[in-house]
Amino acid sequence: VSLTAIADAQSGSAHPATAAAPGEHDFMELVRKVEEKTRANPDDGEAWAMLAKTYGAMERWPEALPAFEQATRLLPRDASVLSGYAEALAITSGRVLSGRSMDLVRQALELDPDDMKGLELAGIHAYQEQDFARAAIHFKRLHRLLPPESPYAQEILAAQEETERLAQTGVAGLDTLA
Repeated sequence: VSLTAIADAQSGSAHPATAAAPGEHDFMELVRKVEEKTRANPDDGEAWAMLAKTYGAMERWPEALPAFEQATRLLPRDASVLSGYAEALAITSGRVLSGRSMDLVRQALELDPDDMKGLELAGIHAYQEQDFARAAIHFKRLHRLLPPESPYAQEILAAQEETERLAQTGVAGLDTLA
């Protein structure tokens, strides 16, 4: 298990949807309805948040980014919107977690210390900064929030164990998780 795989899994790229997926037509119809709702009522923060998260789930990051910007403007204290915006910023910036994206992650975790996306991004960022002890703390907290038998929980547990090992040994070991 790698942190790259975790980053890919959380962004949805590890399991891309196929064009012939059952119910896709219904899903696309729902997306169109939410798009219409945001056009009809541009001050509906919940609609913008739903649209932004949906675009993110579909990996339509160039469209997700402005939707997250609008949702954040309308819902500045919604941790899941802030961490989603952080993810969109990072992905559209070459998957770099720094600057504005990390400011958003910090804000999200201040509002909700159990924001799963925020914990994941904070853990990945700490790992990238070789702050393995802090990465392990974020991954441990995130793991406690997940259904224990889920594949994602197992990936997070493996990342937690690896970062704990790296923190104890002081080994940089960046190639072991990449």
